[in-house]
Amino acid sequence: MGAGIGALITLALALRRQQATEHDATERRLTELYVKAVDQLGSDNAAVRHGGFYALERVAQDNPAHRQTIVEVICAYLRAPYPLPTDTPTTHKLTGLRTPLRLSKARARTEQ
Repeated sequence: MGAGIGALITLALALRRQQATEHDATERRLTELYVKAVDQLGSDNAAVRHGGFYALERVAQDNPAHRQTIVEVICAYLRAPYPLPTDTPTTHKLTGLRTPLRLSKARARTEQ
């Protein structure tokens, strides 16, 4: 009888250790995803930053306990000052056709 109780206690401790290990692995994975997404927000490439927002959104959807933290990170990013690029012109000239377009003959006939 004592051996059965000892085996039951050992089994319960092993189960608890397994659950703790799985929880730690999940938290580690969440942290990795979060850090990678936040790093993407700092990229010079707009497409990478956009991907960072989607990654943060997915982390928030999958982990409701961390949702408010992620919302605060996104809000802080959006409030940060954005320096305008200096290498692009601020005014754009329209270039191309200098004379009005002529209607094609078929279209001109249908409009008459």
